[in-house]
Amino acid sequence: MSDTPTRLDRGSEVGIAQTLQIASRRYPAPIWWCSDPLDASTISHCGTCFFVTIGDNRFGITAFHVIAEFLRDRDRFPKTQLMIHNTAIDGWHARAIDGDEGLDVTTFLVSDDEFQAIGASALHSPPERWPPQPPTEGRGLVFTGYPGVDRRVIDRNSIEFVQSSNGVVLTSLGPDDLEITIDPAYLISTNGEPIPAITKDLGGYSGAPVLVVSAGLASLFWLGGIVIRQLPAKNEKDNTTVWARRPNCIRSDGRLIRSRAALPNPLK
Repeated sequence: MSDTPTRLDRGSEVGIAQTLQIASRRYPAPIWWCSDPLDASTISHCGTCFFVTIGDNRFGITAFHVIAEFLRDRDRFPKTQLMIHNTAIDGWHARAIDGDEGLDVTTFLVSDDEFQAIGASALHSPPERWPPQPPTEGRGLVFTGYPGVDRRVIDRNSIEFVQSSNGVVLTSLGPDDLEITIDPAYLISTNGEPIPAITKDLGGYSGAPVLVVSAGLASLFWLGGIVIRQLPAKNEKDNTTVWARRPNCIRSDGRLIRSRAALPNPLK
C-alpha cells in the first residue's frame, strides 16, 4: 500500500460538490410576507430561515433585519401576513424568542404542526456540543437560500421560490463572524443548471445557514454561521464577499448573548 497522498479527479470533485449542495437544500426555508394574504402578487419581501434542534429545544433562526422589515411593513399594512414556505406564521411577538440588531440575528418558535408543514429539516446538536466549533480558514462551505431576484408570482394564489446553492471558501474567521469568498473559478453546475452570474444580487439569502461539512457519521453538516450581508462582485471576474454571524452568539434555548458591533449594509 502506498503512503503517497492521492487527489480526486475533477469529475469526482464535481460529483461530491453537487451532492453536498443538493443535501444542503433540506435545511433552509423561504420566509416572506404579503400585504394581502389572498393575493400572491402583493408579496413585499423575502428572506431565508432555518431550524436547529439542541437537546429538547427546537427553534428557528433568521437575520434580524429580515424580521425588522416585516414589522415595518406590518405597521404600514396591518393585514400583512408572515409566511414560511406555505405556512402562515401568526402572532410574531408571542413566538419570538430573542433578537438583536447588532448581531443581526433573530430566533423564534414554531409549533410541531407548523414545523411539519414547513417541511425543512432541522440541524441537530447535543447541548454539550453547542455552540458548534468554527470552520477553519480556507475550508469549503455550503450555503443555500432564496434569492429575491428568482422569486416568481405564478398566479393569484401561488409564488415560486427558487433555491440556489453555493460552494464557497472561508476567507477569514473572526471572533463573531465569517468572511466568505464566492470565487467564480470554483462555481459548478448542479444538475445541469447554468452557473449563476457572480454579480447576481444575493438579496433574499439573509438568514440562510452556512454549513460546514462534517467528517463524523452523526450528521453531514454542522452550522457555521448565519448569512447577514454581502459585497457584490463588480464584474464576472471579480469575487463576491458574504459575511455570516457565527452561532456562538446563540444559547441552546435560543436566547442571544449580546453583542459586539453591527455590520453595516445588510442583505435586503
